[in-house]
Amino acid sequence: MTARKKPTEEREAPPRARMSDAEREQQREIFRANYKPVCGALRRRGVPVEAMEDVAHDVFIALFDASHDGTPETPETVTAKLMRLARGKASNYRNREARSPVTLGMPSSRSEKPTSNRDADGPLEREKRARRFRYALSQAHRDVVDAIVIDRMSHQDAADELGLARTTVSSRLEAAMRALDEMEEAFRSESERGRS
Repeated sequence: MTARKKPTEEREAPPRARMSDAEREQQREIFRANYKPVCGALRRRGVPVEAMEDVAHDVFIALFDASHDGTPETPETVTAKLMRLARGKASNYRNREARSPVTLGMPSSRSEKPTSNRDADGPLEREKRARRFRYALSQAHRDVVDAIVIDRMSHQDAADELGLARTTVSSRLEAAMRALDEMEEAFRSESERGRS
């Protein structure tokens, strides 16, 4: 009987080689010498002050994780790498913030059925609705909507890419589209809903 391998996300990272005191001191010096310039670069790229320390530490951790190959570094190459990493981490931070859901004060009751007929909508209408309201969906539903509605993958291709069962993808898509219909209905004016 062979042992089953763990799924990729559950596998443990290989243990790191223990750092010498000299390497640790070198990292401290790099941090002390470059912390303010990295924070300045992050600030220029739109990272707010409240998140600055965390994002800056992410930059240095990424540098130190990548620098275990043993090649000697000059201060200029270290600074250049840090600025490149800061640009990437700032971009990641802004993208993550843009994807954060905004509370809309939506009604919590599902007593009324949506008046729009999702089946009658074409793929362009579904994509328009998904792009307009996707930020308010949970991450699991957003991933499925992005794959199927926006990227126009088949259910099976989306299931393979997301690492989910096809039935799970289908049920998440149905729930997400129902939520999108409810959000769209809440934003319609009374005249658009057919009421006087």
